[in-house]
Amino acid sequence: MLIGPDGWAVENAEGLPSLLRVPSVRSCLFAAELRAPLGLVWHWTGGPALGPAFATALAEEIRGFDRVKDRAASWHFLVAKNGRIFQSIQTDRGAWHVGRPGRIGGKPEMVQVHADPITGLPSGEPIWDAMAWPGRLFANINAATIGVELENSGRLEKVGERFYCWPFWLNPDKPESGVDPKLEVPADRAKLVGATWYDDYPQAQRDAAARLLSALVLRYRWTRDVCQYAHKFFDPTRKEDPGPAWMGEYLPQVLDLIFGPG
Repeated sequence: MLIGPDGWAVENAEGLPSLLRVPSVRSCLFAAELRAPLGLVWHWTGGPALGPAFATALAEEIRGFDRVKDRAASWHFLVAKNGRIFQSIQTDRGAWHVGRPGRIGGKPEMVQVHADPITGLPSGEPIWDAMAWPGRLFANINAATIGVELENSGRLEKVGERFYCWPFWLNPDKPESGVDPKLEVPADRAKLVGATWYDDYPQAQRDAAARLLSALVLRYRWTRDVCQYAHKFFDPTRKEDPGPAWMGEYLPQVLDLIFGPG
């Protein structure tokens, strides 16, 4: 796979899952002084992700934008579980995938952001603070990054021997309402990380993500650090995607293939 001069990806090998263009109007300009994106942010899609039609429907959904009824969200690439890659926005424009401030160009690290009200000393669990790590500060990191969605149901709720994705319940605010059967995820996709269940990322999807990232690194000469931003880094109190399985296990493997170990 290659990123062409017009910002659209092209497949340069036979026998691979398809690469589809589904152009979207939901884009923005990069920061005026940038000649190219500075890094990449990984996301998960959420939703039950049942069958290949799920990713196709998501890509089709963001073609247009109705300011009254549509959520202001988009991405550059969507990597489906079966390895198919959808591109919705050229890589020389921004997408609406985070919409938060933060720094790009340095390695993200956990930092202490809470202080004891009496002593003033750090307390509580460290969290990601996108304003604190090294790098260049942007009021909106959409103006400097590529957004990649991974088709994935995210954190799962186990009820008996069955698994359900967010919001889990028929009434999202009342677990006693019972699980929503439309949100059931096949049990063979459930992966236990620590004490929490997550939807897993299959090999075909990981291979496709590696091809995509390789093409972006080749085109933009990115370093390893700027290829490992997660949505949760920039909005840690509301977001957790793309989850610990991707960030802690699979992405390091992908990065080792591209950059070498370490």
